[in-house]
Amino acid sequence: MAKQVIEPLKTFIIVLLLASSLFLAGKTGVFNELISSVPVLENAGDWIRSLGRQNSSSIEGSIFLHEAARPVGIVLTDRDGLHVGAMYDRAAINDLYNRVSKTLGEALGSASVPEEVDRRQWEGALGSEGVYFEFSDEIPLTVAARWLGLEMINVNSHSAKRICIAKSGDRTDMYYISGDKRIFRCRTAAVLSGLAPLMNSLMQKEVNFAFELGGDFEGLDPNSLIPKNTPEAYVLKSENLLDNEAARDSVFSAFRINPGSKNTYKINEGKANEGVVYVENNATLEIYKNGLIVYDRETDGRNDIMLPFAQRPADIGDIIEAAWEMIGSLREHDSRGDEVIYFTGVSEAASVYKVTFDYFVNGKEIINDGHGATVTMKDGRIIKVSAYLKSYRLAGEKTAMLPARLAAAIAREGTDGSQLCIAYEDNGADTLVPFWYPKRA
Repeated sequence: MAKQVIEPLKTFIIVLLLASSLFLAGKTGVFNELISSVPVLENAGDWIRSLGRQNSSSIEGSIFLHEAARPVGIVLTDRDGLHVGAMYDRAAINDLYNRVSKTLGEALGSASVPEEVDRRQWEGALGSEGVYFEFSDEIPLTVAARWLGLEMINVNSHSAKRICIAKSGDRTDMYYISGDKRIFRCRTAAVLSGLAPLMNSLMQKEVNFAFELGGDFEGLDPNSLIPKNTPEAYVLKSENLLDNEAARDSVFSAFRINPGSKNTYKINEGKANEGVVYVENNATLEIYKNGLIVYDRETDGRNDIMLPFAQRPADIGDIIEAAWEMIGSLREHDSRGDEVIYFTGVSEAASVYKVTFDYFVNGKEIINDGHGATVTMKDGRIIKVSAYLKSYRLAGEKTAMLPARLAAAIAREGTDGSQLCIAYEDNGADTLVPFWYPKRA
């Protein structure tokens, strides 16, 4: 009987000692060189080192964030360098992303400390077997990971618009271009498998990067995604959500403004941008005929819109989440059109954060005067919001598009280094027509 108790106890003590040694190794780095020298242990290094670190998330009780953007383009590459993918088609992008987002999550979550590499290595990765993701704008890597329900082992402050996960011998590496245009590589524990069946279903959607094509595409952003066949594009019908009384009520409620207030006045009377200004509790709310609303409250007061993290340090994920929830509250009574609103950037100056969002339909951006929405925060409170409360519906009417090569030749004149993409411009008309747009890279 004693032996039956002693033997399991000995095993438990041995396991406990082994775990303790790994923990100490993670904290001290004693085994770093040994781990890196043994191929089978190479990817375990970051995991062991992570044992000695505190959880980096500042979200209380959860690391979850609401997904505020998805890729606008995804490319799969086989061993021979053939690229196929999904772009300018929301259904196809969503379907493919649902199949490969696990790989992105694995790569972000297990990424090693980034090392800077050169353009040649980046292009080599794009030509290797793997998956490429292009977002609408630069997204903090920590936020991209948390949208997938994960945290990064090696937290850094980098943001990226373009991420490539590629095979390199027996391992998988993640490459990305940071906000300052530098290129980085991380070793990962991601598994790249099952790409062949996905590629077979996308063989009619071949794409290339501009740097691979040369000729008419020289002078553009070399990372521009160029479809082999001219994409189908549809006319859009625009709708002003503020024409709906329930939508207007959502705006007043979100900003705690009394719609029956007598402290109002009109601006730009008789003009296309005519509007009404409501003043209450040291705040102003401007509502314009074209669907634009502007809320402004620069001074402190008891009616401030305070944020959940007002009493604690906020990380960039908190900032984006708070802005995302504000925009969501303004659109509670939208018309359920074909548009999506994606996070497109965050900036900080003197502890003032500005978070921007833009409209996309079928992977194509809606170009407004400024951004689709901007939320400004300071000291844990919202001090300004501007947003176009619009909805966009695919009309079912196709429109002819120029071939990409001809569009590139036209677009590169005076727009050197721009990214070639398809977009819509909302100039106030009820009907929007797609066009090739040289977006500043």
